[in-house]
Amino acid sequence: MTNAQTSEKQFRALFEATPHPVLVYDPGTLSIVLANSAAETAYGYRTDELSRLTLDTIHPAEQRAALHRHIARSHSKRYAGVWTHLAADGTRFDAEVTGNDVWLHGRRHRLALVHPVHDRRAAELAEQRRLQRANAQERALSELASDPLVSDGSDLHTVLRHICRSACEALEVTRASVWRIREHPQALVCEALHDVRGDLPHALPKVPGPACRTYLDSLRRYRSMDVEDALGDHRTRELTADYLAPAGVGALLDAGIRLHGRLHGVICLEHVGGPRRWHRDEVRFAGQLADQATNAIIRSERNRQQLLLHLVASEVASGTGEDFFRLLVTRLGEGLDATLVHIAETPDGRDSEYAGILAGWRRDGTRHDGHYPLAETPCRLALDKDTCIISHGVTDVFPEDGVLAELGAQGYIGIRLRDSAGEPVGLLTAVFDRALDAGDESASLMQIFAARAAAELERLRGETRLRLAAAVLENTGEGILIADGEGRIAESNPAFRRITAHEPALLHGKDIMEVLTAGDPTVVSGIRRALFRAGHWEGEIQCPRADDGTFPAWASFSRLAGTEADPPRLIAMISDITELHESRAELRYLAHHDPLTRLPNRVSLREALDRALSERRTSGTGVAVLFIDLDGFKDVNDSLGHSEGDAVLQVVARRLAEYVHGNDLLARVGGDEFMLLIARRDARQRSSELAGALLEAMDAPFEAGGRPIYLTASVGIALAPEHGEDAESLILAADAAMSLAKNEGRNTARTFQAELSHQAYHRIVTAGALRSAIDEEELFLAYQPVLALDDGEHYACEALVRWRHDDGSVVPPGDFIPVAEQSGLIVPLSRWVFRQACRQMREWTDAGHAPGRVAVNVSPAHLRAGDLIGDLRVALAQARVAPDRLIIEVTESTIMQAPETVSRTLETLRAMGVEIAVDDFGTGYSSLAYLKRLPLSILKLDKSFTQDLPDDLDNAAIARAILAMAASLGLRVVAEGIETEAQLAFLRAEGCELGQGFLFARPAEPATVA
Repeated sequence: MTNAQTSEKQFRALFEATPHPVLVYDPGTLSIVLANSAAETAYGYRTDELSRLTLDTIHPAEQRAALHRHIARSHSKRYAGVWTHLAADGTRFDAEVTGNDVWLHGRRHRLALVHPVHDRRAAELAEQRRLQRANAQERALSELASDPLVSDGSDLHTVLRHICRSACEALEVTRASVWRIREHPQALVCEALHDVRGDLPHALPKVPGPACRTYLDSLRRYRSMDVEDALGDHRTRELTADYLAPAGVGALLDAGIRLHGRLHGVICLEHVGGPRRWHRDEVRFAGQLADQATNAIIRSERNRQQLLLHLVASEVASGTGEDFFRLLVTRLGEGLDATLVHIAETPDGRDSEYAGILAGWRRDGTRHDGHYPLAETPCRLALDKDTCIISHGVTDVFPEDGVLAELGAQGYIGIRLRDSAGEPVGLLTAVFDRALDAGDESASLMQIFAARAAAELERLRGETRLRLAAAVLENTGEGILIADGEGRIAESNPAFRRITAHEPALLHGKDIMEVLTAGDPTVVSGIRRALFRAGHWEGEIQCPRADDGTFPAWASFSRLAGTEADPPRLIAMISDITELHESRAELRYLAHHDPLTRLPNRVSLREALDRALSERRTSGTGVAVLFIDLDGFKDVNDSLGHSEGDAVLQVVARRLAEYVHGNDLLARVGGDEFMLLIARRDARQRSSELAGALLEAMDAPFEAGGRPIYLTASVGIALAPEHGEDAESLILAADAAMSLAKNEGRNTARTFQAELSHQAYHRIVTAGALRSAIDEEELFLAYQPVLALDDGEHYACEALVRWRHDDGSVVPPGDFIPVAEQSGLIVPLSRWVFRQACRQMREWTDAGHAPGRVAVNVSPAHLRAGDLIGDLRVALAQARVAPDRLIIEVTESTIMQAPETVSRTLETLRAMGVEIAVDDFGTGYSSLAYLKRLPLSILKLDKSFTQDLPDDLDNAAIARAILAMAASLGLRVVAEGIETEAQLAFLRAEGCELGQGFLFARPAEPATVA
């Protein structure tokens, strides 16, 4: 027997005698070549079965990659480590493994001595295992940091898969993946996935928003999330059925990927099997991997933007005019993956109603040019606000924009182009058939090229202006002279010859002042002083003609400072105002008289009243003012037309004028309003007599439209000094007295009373303070919830405007809403409410606890103003809120005031997705036949019918009738003013779906509601 044979025999004897499992394997193939009897016992395989296995077979999948790396690094070295092994029946056991090289049959093999945990202290092995994992984590981070593929970032998908693979090896997890949060519609979309079992899906998975809402909320609050029991944890319960359970995932270790301060995505480490407890170093490692993914995404986006910027810049750098615009929109459209890109010119700047497309690109190759109206488009917002970005649902916000609907648009970016003076000159617009993520940099790239496009557009406009200036000089109706810096005439236009009869050839070199003013020293010195100080003079002169006559002319002189390339110039323009002089008398008359009745107007009355009050202080003359307003005159205009109404006003003026004598002055101060000034010692007595006489003068019928009509008047009387010592006070007092006469039945006269002044003063002061409150953000919205009566679920919140003074006191709505209606402030107040309610919905949504819809009341005045739809669209677009989150409440009386107009407006709102509710239902006199044709969703049962339920039998009957009617029309009912359990029980029993009132909650500020 040779020494080698003896040595091998001794080895085999020792091999079999070892009480612990011993395996000998080929380090190249990891095939097991020898196993002792202790290994048979530990693993549950026969020796011949073990000899047909590899090390991968007895290790779980999540450890195999780390095992391969460990064996490769331990070439020809002794090693030790703690690993999890698999028995034949699938059970796992932890073991400390030591290994070294052995030689069998002349070849190098590796021997592994296995010490199961039950043979050693578990705590020591656990700590050794933790240190082993920590070393693996540090090594993985170090390798990622030094990997050129990761630092380059040119292939984001490959980098993210590399990060996932490193996570699996370092943490010994089965799967690792990187997910992106898609906002609209909300979902988790997998960007990269690594599975140590090689079990990769054909397509990367996606989890819809409803299946991950709680999970995402948890990630938004914390940097990372470790879940020991994924199937039982409330944070991941939504993911169980469709994602976790089918894959056998028992534990999760996830960390958020944040870009621009927002949660962009998540790196997810999945342990397949039962629950697993995650150590603090593992949680920290997950966060570090999330940072690596964040950096990779940032580098990839930066590389993409720089590549696109370089591509577009290099191709358009030398272009000009139409070629430049056409190439720019083409490259931007392709690079941004847009559906449409165009550059448009706005000829009237911010006030433009139309935009002219200079160059347009569409992905489908369809031609895109021409002019388009800006109204009802996001381009209107971009022109008004400098930049407009709508990340999603742009067609919902602007349903009337046909181009957006045709393209199936989701995202929109519009940038206003400005010239060197900062004035708007055009728009650069991009439309996308996808939603724009929070970190999308498309707008930043467009901003860069917007400046270049604006400069090119300004250059083209400059060339156009030069051509136009030459055309204007030749064709304008005003005479123009251009002189050098010394005032010597160099050029004149044809109009100057036509006006003055001067021959252009004879003017050359003459003094401009001599030609235009005949050298009048006073006029010339004044012009020269103004040119020296301000560079401009404008005024009337007597201009000589070539035939030695003169004519009145309006002249303007302008001095243009020169440059090295362009010497200074003096430009004069003149217009013949002979006809203007001839019409001045008529103009003076018209400035002080009403053109329809030829009576003095408000200006004449005010001047005469000021004089009379001044004389009264010295002479003691009495002064009275009568304010005369025709009753119901609007019906004449509406039924017979304004021409017939004007004829009636002329007759009224003649009748009233018959009673005016001496120094009395009758004036027409408004449509159907007249004022009479009495300035005499017996003004008090005369005013009473005249008031009665003027009312009698209205008794006789007036003829209009070929038939007699009858009119009455209301007269208010104010006296000086009792009711005021200045013109404004007396006029206001007479107006207030006239209003009192109307309120007391019309066709009567009333003298001013002190309490009327207090009421008027209160209205004026309140209106002024309210205007400041709107401007200075003293208003706020309180929200009262609308709940489902069966289960208490939130359906909506009603937004209620409140006014808080600096001292903290709150003004009741009843004190300022009527003043807002009377003063015309209700429309700007409504706009403020729209904007604030939409902003609040956006804040609630971003915070993850939006309480359903928000209901906003609409004023009748805002409906009549005609811009309600536009105001709502602007508020929704600015806050990025979908229209179906909004409920508009319109009172029953408002609908019936102008049913056709209101119907058209409500139809438009409903088409946008806005819900329509009728407020205070049952208190008006609406036609149910008409109401059923309106696009209504909700009836609000007025609280006057809710109170005293169920004891008040009349109220109970009315409530039942309204609920039955609403059910037959398919409308929901909101019962207002619920304050008792008895009221709630009655309404539930009668089938009322929704309600609000103090029983549930009082109106509260947003933080309390959320």
